[in-house]
Amino acid sequence: MATYHATGVTLVVHEYKGTQRLAGFYTRERGKVEATVSGVGKPGSKLAPAVEPLTLSKLYFAEGRGTDTLTQCEVIDAHYALRNDLTRLAMGSYLAELLHRTTEPGQAEPEVFDALVAALQALLAGSEPELVMWGFVLRFLDAHGVGPAMDQCVGCGCELLGDACFATPLGGCVCRSCGADGGLTVSPATRAALGT
Repeated sequence: MATYHATGVTLVVHEYKGTQRLAGFYTRERGKVEATVSGVGKPGSKLAPAVEPLTLSKLYFAEGRGTDTLTQCEVIDAHYALRNDLTRLAMGSYLAELLHRTTEPGQAEPEVFDALVAALQALLAGSEPELVMWGFVLRFLDAHGVGPAMDQCVGCGCELLGDACFATPLGGCVCRSCGADGGLTVSPATRAALGT
């Protein structure tokens, strides 16, 4: 069997057969990877730490016909502090579920992986976990070509320099000339923070 390694974040884990688990990882090198993990239900399992949700690990896999098999792991960051705050854990779990439900195995997107790792670190360090979550969602949408237009007016196409107004029906920001009354004002600093 061919083997490979990847750096990944555990997205989901399900019971499988006996002490086996079926886990989904989001990796930098291969995108989503689904793998069976043996012996996790046994005390002292060396693979158990890597299948804790939101854990960042170096993962070693053996390729299989249906799913791959996790053979070794080295935990890089378990993100234990997220488990001590229900709100932060919920936001991190939302990110994991988003990636699990909307990505296909084998489609590597290093920028999405990097954004996920950065978002998990920001959830640990920041005081606004919901803003971190929405920031990741916007980056994820933008990476797939469906993010809101934040750098050019969706009305006239001009470059947005000052405050702009977010026009939900148009899917982006409009300049003051095209302005939508009652819309949400978005400052240049906010647009910059969103990476647009």
